[in-house]
Amino acid sequence: MAQLPNVTTPCKSGHEAGGTVAAKGPPMKNPRALPALLRALATTAAVGGFSAATAACAATEVDIPSDFVENLCPAGKDVVDDLAPEPALDYVALLGTSAENGVACSGATQQTACMEALSAAKASPPASWGRGFDGIGESLVGTRGDTVVTAGTTKDLVGILGKINTLGEAMLVARSANYGSDCDARARGRATASGYDMVLRRGSSCGSGNELVEAIVHVGPDGALSETESVVVEKGDPNCSIGRRPGGHETSPASPTTTNDRESLGAFLGKIAQLEAASVVAFAQLEREYAALGAPERLLKKMRQARRDEVRHARTMTNLATAHGATVPAVVARPFRALPTLETLAMENLVEGCIRETFGALVAAVQATRAENPRIRLALARIAVDEAAHAALSWELHQWAEARLDRRARQRLNAAVAPALATLREEAAATYSAEITSQTGMPSGAEAVALVDALVETLGLTAQAA
Repeated sequence: MAQLPNVTTPCKSGHEAGGTVAAKGPPMKNPRALPALLRALATTAAVGGFSAATAACAATEVDIPSDFVENLCPAGKDVVDDLAPEPALDYVALLGTSAENGVACSGATQQTACMEALSAAKASPPASWGRGFDGIGESLVGTRGDTVVTAGTTKDLVGILGKINTLGEAMLVARSANYGSDCDARARGRATASGYDMVLRRGSSCGSGNELVEAIVHVGPDGALSETESVVVEKGDPNCSIGRRPGGHETSPASPTTTNDRESLGAFLGKIAQLEAASVVAFAQLEREYAALGAPERLLKKMRQARRDEVRHARTMTNLATAHGATVPAVVARPFRALPTLETLAMENLVEGCIRETFGALVAAVQATRAENPRIRLALARIAVDEAAHAALSWELHQWAEARLDRRARQRLNAAVAPALATLREEAAATYSAEITSQTGMPSGAEAVALVDALVETLGLTAQAA
């Protein structure tokens, strides 16, 4: 079994190291004991509280100059209210939102033909932008005389706007390049001799490998965009979901992950529902691949049961999300891949199952003891039991695969544990709204980091050569 070396987890650039995860004791030899261990650890955490072994890395933000006095999100106005295209448009709408300005086809000589063309453009918009931070697929459509104009790219947008001569135009250009704003007190900007500067964000705070970045963005008169300063605000959180993701898993382009998932209870539940549905695909893929590599029927049977569990989880969380006014994003996964090697599959299982899924099961168990919403607490109580069994299955698969790999392959598995756990510990420091924390029992960032450390200690993983 791959062992866990001492792990030092550096914080984001410019920060002090977050400390070490030091584990001791014998390695876990009996995966079937894992569910009981997780229950005991969750109970201890709920009764005795959490104590972070080390301080979590504090989020940072860019320094906003004092002359950033312009509000990027003025009350009662949308970005389309501050556009001055050259030549002028009679009407403009931002598809994917409810924002519009002007009177459609008011300058047309052939009103009926213009309105029909506009309707067709709205029904089949061009390629959209804004699928990064804002989580909205946007495109622009407008009318100028008898002509209907559309833009689904930055280039097309700048072609319609001409010279960028308002803050609203600069903001829209930035949005077309996947920047956005929380529209809070930091949503500020300024006009300069060479264009406009704005405090914006890009990226995502959910999902391993992602980053939420705050930047000072400059947009020139010609629409050219650059960053003059940027800071990683949050590392992507792998624990915005419970369970295993399939190879090629992606969020729906129409509903990508946004920071709203950390603030809105409904959006948070919808994201969990989406990723539970992704786990259905994951276990179907897993059974196919392990069967082809000769895994025993007892393990394949457990995969089929896990898949049935995830179907039930997805249905339960979808109902909860819907009850809280959310729409569940679709699961998008590439077609089944060619059969991977045993080592490749073992590596994926180690990271996704033994590490990520085990931690997700622990988090679910903690939530089941702390969630104040009775429906959510009941749902998580059942999910936690199932996820603990799925985590145990991951460790069984690890043992089965490792016994069939050569020494060098086992060493490579062993070497992958430290960075995987370091990433988990960094990303566990995510924060959620007070509503999500209370209603779902989701641990705070510092609590989740402490849970990672406690899990390592409880499983008794130590640094040993494979």
